[in-house]
Amino acid sequence: MARVLLALLPGIAATTLLSGPGVLWQIALAVTLAMAFEAIMLRLRGAALKPALTDLSAPLTAVLFALLLPPTAPWWMNAAGVASAIVVAKHLFGGLGHNRFNPAMVGVAVVVIAFPAEFARGIVAAEAWVVAAYALGGILLLRARVIAWQTPVAVLGTTLLLGLPFWLHDPGSHPSPVAHLLSGALVMAAFFIATDPVSGCSTPRGRLVFGAGVALLMLAIRRWADDPGALAFAVLLMNAAAPLIDRRLRPRWLGERRRGDAPHGPASDVVKDD
Repeated sequence: MARVLLALLPGIAATTLLSGPGVLWQIALAVTLAMAFEAIMLRLRGAALKPALTDLSAPLTAVLFALLLPPTAPWWMNAAGVASAIVVAKHLFGGLGHNRFNPAMVGVAVVVIAFPAEFARGIVAAEAWVVAAYALGGILLLRARVIAWQTPVAVLGTTLLLGLPFWLHDPGSHPSPVAHLLSGALVMAAFFIATDPVSGCSTPRGRLVFGAGVALLMLAIRRWADDPGALAFAVLLMNAAAPLIDRRLRPRWLGERRRGDAPHGPASDVVKDD
């Protein structure tokens, strides 16, 4: 968690330079609220406070959520999103390591649904150097082997490959692939959110499918729904599909059948020679 937070620092600095000190205010408020909600839920669940409060999972969730908020968002929007992320997405699913859905994305989805006008009004378009700052942090995580390469490559590559034909066919109706990369938090999500080992896929091929699915769903939602929460909804939909993807793409030992596969041949069991 600490290395991921450190890798976010270039992006945080660049976003603050672009959007102003409101970014730091949103982060500070989100982290404070996340730690408070974390302590309350741990107490209610009868879990030890110190280990959970020092693993940095709650601050990381808060920082990722806050970076996706408009810098001028009111405090109550921040509080609603953090509560949804920590209380609902994390602890109601069993705590750290058991959450089926990415908590930060749950927080974003809640505020987009509950406060769509306020969320869309304060969005600031990113600049290339801001995107580069997040990419730098992501590359550092790749070099440190904190994250696997398959997911970010699939997210970014699929966005470019699928976005290019539509843009070439009708540039007036479809944004360019570069515009998709610069239109928000796609690069940050590719390296810091979609790579979540708990809510994402754990197999190499599964990560490729997961990342491609995030990009495909995001492009579809942006094209037909024009929703500012397209990225969050895309990640959450793929979170729901991740267990099935891993199960279907997990490498099999010779003779092993997946659950639900029909037996091949007259015998349904694998016979082992003594």
